[in-house]
Amino acid sequence: MHWMKYGAAAAVCVAVAGCSMTENVNGSEQAVSDFRAFYDAGDYDAIYNAASGEFRKSSDRAMFNKYLAGVQRQLGKFRSARRTGFNSSMNGSGQYVTLGYDSDYAKGKAAEQFVYRITADGPELFAYTINSDVFVTG
Repeated sequence: MHWMKYGAAAAVCVAVAGCSMTENVNGSEQAVSDFRAFYDAGDYDAIYNAASGEFRKSSDRAMFNKYLAGVQRQLGKFRSARRTGFNSSMNGSGQYVTLGYDSDYAKGKAAEQFVYRITADGPELFAYTINSDVFVTG
């Protein structure tokens, strides 16, 4: 009989974690949409301000703004994206959602990865990478 009690408790934990993961992924996808809207508007400060403290410690505002301005100069405005994958993980410093995209911009294609740290206030940008042949070929 004890196995039934523990089995039911485990099932409840899995169900709760699944819902939480779905909410975290959906919230992170919304954060990506916000990132793209701020990017297109050239409002890089809004992206930086919404990022995690760890992100802001790793890159100062001026360098981040210069970086995104360079990306926009080379790739242009965002057009569309197809999500290529996601991962939700937890470690000693918190829960993270990673989203990968194949993205189309006005001047070319790019592969993007967004990593969000999940907080009580919602997802915060923890890391962002973008790769494109346009960066090499101009």
